[in-house]
Amino acid sequence: MSFPIAKSELVAMRGSEPFTTSLAIADGVGLDHRVVIRLVRKHQGAFGELGTLNFESSKSGGRKTEFAVLNEDHATFLMTLFRNSDAVLVFKLRLVKAFRKARNELARLKRQQAVPAWRLVRDESALAFKWMTESLQESRAAAGKETLPYHFANEARMVNRVLAGRFGSLNRDELSGDALATLALLQRRDALLLVQGKSYRERRAALELLINERVPSLVSTSLAHYRLRPGWYPDGGGS
Repeated sequence: MSFPIAKSELVAMRGSEPFTTSLAIADGVGLDHRVVIRLVRKHQGAFGELGTLNFESSKSGGRKTEFAVLNEDHATFLMTLFRNSDAVLVFKLRLVKAFRKARNELARLKRQQAVPAWRLVRDESALAFKWMTESLQESRAAAGKETLPYHFANEARMVNRVLAGRFGSLNRDELSGDALATLALLQRRDALLLVQGKSYRERRAALELLINERVPSLVSTSLAHYRLRPGWYPDGGGS
């Protein structure tokens, strides 16, 4: 598995739990990662009492590196194993703030998802996604072409790029109601363009024109979150 946190981040989300890694902590305190992972291994029993401790690996330059995935309690305990220095104290504060920010974001998402109007527009975006994928399959079939899973993924990612400024997946459950409504609009328009036989470039250009004309100031907090974080996301490009 590749390193799951963008280098600009300290804490990321996995499901409904914020986490960091031994790699991020080693970088933050200025220690060789081998020193940090040895500490984790040495005290693995204690870490296990604070929640399941998982080890994963990343590849860089052809070399495989094992790292630990740490929840907030794991990270806090690990920090107690380091000698205090100015750099460690500064990093401890950063780490506390990063986990607090992640918890606040989780609370915000829970409040948002409890609003009936948000759930309604979330369902609308899922239906629009279904219409878009069906239109893609039908248009390719009409041209005598098979539609493979990556065709659906690429179409979704193209729409996501128009919406959020990057070619990749979006976690729709993190989007604001306004962003979801705009996503549904883009998906419906894309479905229509597919039925009309427009090429990929033509569809993308038409969607970019639509979002520039209809919602020039859409870059809300929710979308800015995605524009500024081009790293790891748990959700795929689907509905």
